[in-house]
Amino acid sequence: MYMAKTRQVVGEQAEADGESDESTGGHSPVACPNLATGVSGKIRVPNLTNVPQLVQKSHQLCRVRATYVPPISDATVLADPPRPVSTTRSSLSSDLVALNPDNIMPSDVKDKFRALHREFDEVFDTQFKGYNGAVGPFQAKVNMGPVQPPQRRGVRGQLQELQAQFDMLEGMSVFKKPEDVDVSVEYVNPSFLIKKPGGGFRLVTAFADVGRYSKPQPFLMPDVDSTLRLIAQWKYIIATDLTKAFYQIPLSRDSWKYCGVVTPFKGVRVYVRSAMGMPGSETALEELTCRVFGELLEQGHVAKVADDLYCGANTLEDLLAVWRRVLSALQRCGLNLSATKTTIAPVQTSILGWVWRQGTIQASPHRVSALWRAPSKDRDWTAFIHWRIQGAGSCT
Repeated sequence: MYMAKTRQVVGEQAEADGESDESTGGHSPVACPNLATGVSGKIRVPNLTNVPQLVQKSHQLCRVRATYVPPISDATVLADPPRPVSTTRSSLSSDLVALNPDNIMPSDVKDKFRALHREFDEVFDTQFKGYNGAVGPFQAKVNMGPVQPPQRRGVRGQLQELQAQFDMLEGMSVFKKPEDVDVSVEYVNPSFLIKKPGGGFRLVTAFADVGRYSKPQPFLMPDVDSTLRLIAQWKYIIATDLTKAFYQIPLSRDSWKYCGVVTPFKGVRVYVRSAMGMPGSETALEELTCRVFGELLEQGHVAKVADDLYCGANTLEDLLAVWRRVLSALQRCGLNLSATKTTIAPVQTSILGWVWRQGTIQASPHRVSALWRAPSKDRDWTAFIHWRIQGAGSCT
């Protein structure tokens, strides 16, 4: 019998250094695997052979390991097999599209629209990559003049929320570290948060000083009156919105140095995409949408107001065909739509303070009620009479 200085061990089968013993057959176990409880810091290892064993110095008699009794909670967890992690998507991005909200669409046509959305589901993904140059190289540009604006510094309140917005947009490749893109920032613009009407915050960068020192970029913006008259002709309509439209437009490398920002905690970043309020951003958005939807605009199937898009037709089948062309053009160019702001075939919708309703458009009640009040000043009567002569009724 042998003594070992340990507390609680488990012995594993061992052989006496591989030495042959004629009385035991040369391979008899000295100790079998078992649980042994220590007494006063020692355990007893019995000799299971029929002959005495000589234990020499540095002789390996057995191997001991500490054991423990697991808690009940651990044992319960270990007893349950791990659940496999599902890699399939439980829902599609296009599921958030408002399809046939007023039930004016036959079920077979509705199924066709739903299948079309599944086919172009990536167009509605919130994680966009931005314009990929499919219709030609295009970038927004800040056309700076010979004089640079004076520097402004400082970051406003809500630092934690502001930093979170910077981190989110940096993850979407809207911002980059200056050293990562090899640019020396020459001007930083103040940034702050504003509350969204539906909740949450929007990051806003004030480019006012850069705008005062930059050259304007002339471009013919669409006429609102002609746009409303085009939309009024459609019997069926689709209203949608580009997801963070300006962030999907790449920014010219020459403009990066004028579009720096200071984050609350993580240093300087630069815009590598266009942004709302950035000089030339509205011109860039108008030019890009013209290149993407040029034929559809010419044929009168699509109308655009800033980042809002409207598609229309006089039959549901034609509307489906137009919508397929729109989604195909967006997918080819790497541009994304907001699923939550997309409505397919509503009975009526509001557009720039006007109400469209299946082939007609008229001023909203708020606009009409304001105009029906008689002017209080003489100089306002001319405009009031002119409006009454033109009429505030429907445009068909």
